[in-house]
Amino acid sequence: MQIVWQGEKTETKAATVAAFLEEKGVPAAQSVVEWNGETYAPGDDLSGLALSEGGRLDAFRIVAGG
Repeated sequence: MQIVWQGEKTETKAATVAAFLEEKGVPAAQSVVEWNGETYAPGDDLSGLALSEGGRLDAFRIVAGG
């Protein structure tokens, strides 16, 4: 299936948002995730979010520094 990941069309065999992020090496527990306009906080359970053809997925990692 093809989704839009961080603004780029991307092929994946993952069935869920959680599986896709794991495939990409993105730590979901430390990332803000937006799937088709819905925002999810770090640590939210993404295993129930099914990917769909043409869906839009973005992830942002919040980093604090001093």
